[in-house]
Amino acid sequence: MKKSAVVVLALTLLGQQSATLISPAQAADVLNRISIDPSIPQKSPLIRCISPKQLDCVEKVVVEHSDASVEEAVFVDTRLVDLPSESGQKVQYGDILFDFRSGKKNGPIKRLRLSTHVISPTGFFNGKKAGAYWIMLQRELLSTEPAQQSKNGICSVSTPLQCANYPALDTEDVFHVYLRTSWLAPVSASGSGKNFNIDYRKINGGFQWKLSGSEYLQPMFSDTSKLTESVKPGNENMIPDRLNPTLYFALDHGGKDLSDSYWDPRCMDKGFTRTMWNAPLAGQLFWDSGTQSLNFNMYAPHTDPFGKEYLGVFRTKFQKAWLDCRFPDNNLSTATKLEVQVLDINGVPQVATSAVSMNNGVIDISVTGFHFSSPKIVAKRALDSGSTAKLTSNFGDDWSENQLQPVNAVAPNVPKKTTVTCIKGKKIKKVTAVKPLCPIGYKKR
Repeated sequence: MKKSAVVVLALTLLGQQSATLISPAQAADVLNRISIDPSIPQKSPLIRCISPKQLDCVEKVVVEHSDASVEEAVFVDTRLVDLPSESGQKVQYGDILFDFRSGKKNGPIKRLRLSTHVISPTGFFNGKKAGAYWIMLQRELLSTEPAQQSKNGICSVSTPLQCANYPALDTEDVFHVYLRTSWLAPVSASGSGKNFNIDYRKINGGFQWKLSGSEYLQPMFSDTSKLTESVKPGNENMIPDRLNPTLYFALDHGGKDLSDSYWDPRCMDKGFTRTMWNAPLAGQLFWDSGTQSLNFNMYAPHTDPFGKEYLGVFRTKFQKAWLDCRFPDNNLSTATKLEVQVLDINGVPQVATSAVSMNNGVIDISVTGFHFSSPKIVAKRALDSGSTAKLTSNFGDDWSENQLQPVNAVAPNVPKKTTVTCIKGKKIKKVTAVKPLCPIGYKKR
């Protein structure tokens, strides 16, 4: 549950009083780096990929509209800030701005802020050494756009964005973020949103990822301490008063053991979990030998701020070989058919819609339409299931393009960039920017 609470703190960018915008020369060093050095304890941002050799960078953002049209969001700028070091650990945050059409191919132009935060595997976060990549998608209001929350506005069912703690993307569009990682050995991939999916494939030097999802409005309390109280038995009538526009992803690195990993890394050579939900608090997949079931717990207020029942969405994907390694006594990996239920706090089955697929050694479970505050997702072997052989091989790629054919549908007023060549002895670097400057120690040719 700790991860959902941490993400907002970890990705608070640019608004911090102690943050310092870095110089153009320093920015050039970061924007032209090949990858993030895993041997140096640090917190660093992803950058935009500007060469095929670069890793730890964002390639592009593709936006899929409800009218079936698809576009590639247009890159606008990268912002970088330095923060005070933490126990000698370098801390730098950053975000990447993109413009996109909202809702349809000719919809209004909005600005997406892609905030990123990478903790190197030798770095520390909340007192624990563990590598991770965090990616949050939020709205950046344009100077011509009015504020979503007015001073005298009323939070109501007809004006829900007046209840939001920060600007919402306010669109049903599905965002597909393509990025590359270097040293990341995945032990877990997770996210919070709707219409979500996480694909990956191995590339030279690391992994390529496609993180997909759309924003949702997460019920929340102004007094955040009430959140954990609201999910306890008997507190279903606690009504939240705020909404958090939410869409984020987290990729966790597996170390040698739990001393340098958030999650147990013992079976990561066989695969890892990809789990996504629309709740502020969530647990981990666990096997219950007594009930012979794979379970997952989620926690959220029972209603939204307007008293309407808040409904959940959930998806998890994992390799059968990982399941056998992590839970050797499970009976799901050899099943040809699984059944999924959602149990309420009293263990009573809820009405929900579920789907299960098993392809290429990967189990994919989705559930929607269930209510909170503390549902349990339960997957069991079906009584009429057949049997298949166990899989023991290490995990491979899981990637699908889904026939996405984007076109650039936005023409923002972006300053023209130029490229200069910089030299330092026998070393040569090319820098591309609106006002390109050579890195420290380099001279312009």
